[in-house]
Amino acid sequence: MPSIFPKEWLSPRLFMAWLMRWAMYVLLGYWALQSDPFGFSAATDKALATQISRLVSYLFPEPVAAVTVVAIDYPSIDGLHNGGRGWMTANDWPLTYADHRRILRDLSAPRGEPAPAAIFYDIFFERPRVISGDLEPLGRQLQRLRNDPGMPRVFLAGGGSFVPMSTAAFAALQHPALAVSAWDGMGDFYPLHASLGTAAAPQASAATALYRTLCTAAGKDCRWADEEGLDNLAVQWRVRTDSACDGFWRNLGRDLWSGVGRVVGFATEDTAFEAACMPIHQVRLSELYGEHPASLRPPGLAPGEPYAVLVGVVMPSLRDYVPSPLYGQVAGVYLHANALENLLRKDEDYLRERNLKWWSVAAVALTIALCMLGGIRRHARRPLGWLFPEVDEHAALHRRLLTTLLFGLVFSSIVLLLYGLFQWFGHATPEGWLSLIGLMPFLREVVLAGEKKYSESEKVSNEARDCDDRPAAGGIEPGVGAG
Repeated sequence: MPSIFPKEWLSPRLFMAWLMRWAMYVLLGYWALQSDPFGFSAATDKALATQISRLVSYLFPEPVAAVTVVAIDYPSIDGLHNGGRGWMTANDWPLTYADHRRILRDLSAPRGEPAPAAIFYDIFFERPRVISGDLEPLGRQLQRLRNDPGMPRVFLAGGGSFVPMSTAAFAALQHPALAVSAWDGMGDFYPLHASLGTAAAPQASAATALYRTLCTAAGKDCRWADEEGLDNLAVQWRVRTDSACDGFWRNLGRDLWSGVGRVVGFATEDTAFEAACMPIHQVRLSELYGEHPASLRPPGLAPGEPYAVLVGVVMPSLRDYVPSPLYGQVAGVYLHANALENLLRKDEDYLRERNLKWWSVAAVALTIALCMLGGIRRHARRPLGWLFPEVDEHAALHRRLLTTLLFGLVFSSIVLLLYGLFQWFGHATPEGWLSLIGLMPFLREVVLAGEKKYSESEKVSNEARDCDDRPAAGGIEPGVGAG
């Protein structure tokens, strides 16, 4: 069986030349991955990760979690104000502090059903607002709820390091329990702990605070969530097990049609699901009142199972929206709710942020070495020659296209397989890994073209050297006597 290592490598000069060319190609690949000068690497990684996330959500729909989102929207405010005849004093956003006090009171003791174990009030009281009334009565109510062991644990939105709650508001609210609700520099990831001020120690984010409270209420041991320095959560957006939402082939066909449309030019993005398809219970604030109020408790829970409530504003004019791969732009409260759903479903096996760009560089270095090896051993009878044929402008076009497609298919399959193994066994989403699918076919062509030019120049150099070493015509060879 012929060796995959060419005999030319027995020459130290040729081997060092090969090594220098390999290092140059690797540096080119590293530059393309790390600096990402045209945004191609990041765009490829994000687009492929989004498509994989959508595919996984179609394959594995989830039941409704023990999470309820109460949306404060314009229809709720208008209905509860009712032209001055309702209990809500404000007819538009922002609400008065008296309205917030009433909402918290009613959510803490819902009529005819068990109270939630925890409430996250995703309204940021950054500083006292004169037009909203007196803030101190709201603080006294929060203190009463905190002192009553039978009441739910209430967390207020505490902002973050760049937008902390003011000292005046914190004092007027009777030093409430705060959860981090804003952060910077995390990209698409959700921190489990972050700072509430420039000099403050890391505090639990909203999802972490609610998760720990639900764990305590359920009697579970979740001390792992108390540790600082935990990896950021890569939120996995899912669809609920509902005939109107799940359906693998229907959703997959819709995505394929959308992808074809983007290639042709008549579609720009994937179809977004309705927010009602999230695996969380959702109600409008106004639906909790009236003759037939909606249930605050999520459906399908076991008797006595604790649940959490998140209250947030859902108004496009406030611009508190975040992107999601399945639902398009969603209100910020849904990010906290879906992060909590991830923690309740996976516990400490949640999907983590992992920067694997060095793994990507190693994969680039190995693939380049194989490409260069295949460029030398380019005959079909020799190992690796079928995968890395010589770049020949006179070769049949269909053969070149077939080989390029074959390389792309094999390489993409390996990258996707390793991506799945990282997620399944390592509980990590490898950032910067999927961009290899878009980068390597291009880099392969660069390597093979460069190796072809080098081989041609080396051939010319060898022929010139042979001509110099050949004896002149009619001359006498050394060591042969005359006569």
